[in-house]
Amino acid sequence: MAAIITNKLRIFNAMEFLQSINRSAPNWKPNNTYAEGDVVVNNQNSFIALGNISGSSTSGVSAGDGDGPAPDTLQDGTVQWAHQGQSVYNMLYMAIGKQTPWLNDSNPPTPEDSIGYSYRFKYDTIALKKVNYSDMTLAIPRINWTSGRVYTMYEHDNPEEIIPNGYVIVASGNQFNVYKCINNQKYDAAAQTVTTVASTVQPSTTGTEIEETVDGYKWKFMYAIDLQDSLKFLTKDYIPVKNLLEDPVAPGTAAQVQWDIKQAASQPNPGQIEHVKIMPNEEGGAIGGGLGYHPNIQQTASVTLTGNQVTIAGVDGATDYTGYDLVDLGNQEQFRITNWSLSGTTATANVNGSFTGGAGRDILIAPGVNISGNGSSFSAYGLVVDQRIEKIVITSTGANWSAVDNATVDVNNVPAYNFDGTLNVNACKVKPIVSPENGHGFNPVEELGGYYVMTAIKLEYDEQSTRENSLGSLETKIMFPVENSEAQFRQIAIVADPDAQTQGGSTPANEESYRGPQHPDFGSADEETFDIVTGTGKVLYIENRQPVSRAIDQIEDIKVVFEF
Repeated sequence: MAAIITNKLRIFNAMEFLQSINRSAPNWKPNNTYAEGDVVVNNQNSFIALGNISGSSTSGVSAGDGDGPAPDTLQDGTVQWAHQGQSVYNMLYMAIGKQTPWLNDSNPPTPEDSIGYSYRFKYDTIALKKVNYSDMTLAIPRINWTSGRVYTMYEHDNPEEIIPNGYVIVASGNQFNVYKCINNQKYDAAAQTVTTVASTVQPSTTGTEIEETVDGYKWKFMYAIDLQDSLKFLTKDYIPVKNLLEDPVAPGTAAQVQWDIKQAASQPNPGQIEHVKIMPNEEGGAIGGGLGYHPNIQQTASVTLTGNQVTIAGVDGATDYTGYDLVDLGNQEQFRITNWSLSGTTATANVNGSFTGGAGRDILIAPGVNISGNGSSFSAYGLVVDQRIEKIVITSTGANWSAVDNATVDVNNVPAYNFDGTLNVNACKVKPIVSPENGHGFNPVEELGGYYVMTAIKLEYDEQSTRENSLGSLETKIMFPVENSEAQFRQIAIVADPDAQTQGGSTPANEESYRGPQHPDFGSADEETFDIVTGTGKVLYIENRQPVSRAIDQIEDIKVVFEF
């Protein structure tokens, strides 16, 4: 049975992984006051405090001994708990390891996905640092805008795996702007057809409207990456992406700009058509741009539009425009001309609607676009050059289009179909492009393929930690060595839910950093609380690298990307 895994599922999995870290909670502690609503993790189970077991207070104190709450033991000291389920990936750590050389340090081997390889890494671990939710982001491959490159335009029936050529990132002041390619074609008068062209003009606007550059490209500004996020998450290969769920209420920020784009994209009715593609010449078939269309008639601030009858002076008395559309360029109202009568160079046109304009209107007469499908309220017209249509201009994007057929620019003297039902090769054939359900820019994560998760961790200098040792005294220890051979590492890993040493036992790790088995101070007397339990945790990711030598005046900026 044929089947596919869609990008939506990959994005769903990436977001669920990210949210599992966002939902992380502290470990249960004995003799601790818990208020109603507090969430803890105990033995890989999540619990929420309901208040005092007597019901007389919204808080209680956990037991001083015992194992804490369990799915079948929900009374703990004077705290009443509710079991929320198992906690998966409650704590995530970035670990470094492997002090000893590879067989060839300049060419590290490919990691193995095996139980034994994971065990070996956990034994070779030098130190671990907690990955917090703020250290993670959804990401997409980085594509810098480059002059002379052909970018893939958005089409609703494109396979989604081609997304990584359909957007660009552009540096602008102290931020980076991300644009989505809406059109990559232009009419070539010499070739008398529409062709795909290279981009030569960098997109630059940051408004809510689609930008058209002189090279023929159309771009939709999606979002901006501010300086802070670019410093933390921007790499030569990946960029951060997010979908905002609420108004950040931060005027002037990149987040506020993205929210405004999202609100502008969101419409009461989904399924708009924001671009119409003119189809190129077909071998033995339709002509790109068609042939035989009357030239556009444009009048500026000289026509009165009221009701369904319009008088237009100074027109070519030999041409009948019945079947063309008359457009009020100011109000973007567009109606079909049902009757065209002439008196010298003055035409009287009747239309199949009623204009609301008034006196002094800017008008255009042009061939209208007819499409078929399940939507409504769409209207557009063609700009004519030498009897051919070189561009489609949309006056109403319509609504509720999802099933849409290829269309034609259909007027009375160049009908879309011949009498026998075959396509008239002289008719301009076009393809309406249906926008994403909520419009371009509503959800950059889904629109640009954000099924990558990036973690960004910095190892700064010697990374010290202060905590109680097993004797109950505060100690400050170096967690990431900066001297001798222990300061060199060749492996990076992401480890979930390791256990930490305690006096005479262990508990799920929740401190910001730990020492691994290859740390020079691992296993020191009375310092168990600084150590991880050898062999614990789930290794989610391993990367082998050339040797990295740490130093007291050095910071390592380590970024790891998961693809779902």
